[in-house]
Amino acid sequence: TAQKELIRELDEGGMAALGIGIDLVFKRVPPALLDEARERSFPVLAVPLDTAFRDIVGFINRSLLSSDLHTYQRLNAIQR
Repeated sequence: TAQKELIRELDEGGMAALGIGIDLVFKRVPPALLDEARERSFPVLAVPLDTAFRDIVGFINRSLLSSDLHTYQRLNAIQR
């Protein structure tokens, strides 16, 4: 029940996805959590133990910044 509620709260709170560290607490993503995520089309990522969450967050931030930077450069060129 708590796993299903977690997915519901994340989805309704506007979160983009949930990353679960595999072999940290769980050997695999819990089935109840996956069932609720599938029903809501909510992404769940299985993160291997040797992948640092900070690397994932850093990649996402760089990707977003890169996209924003491209948009601002394009806007600037259009205004010229």
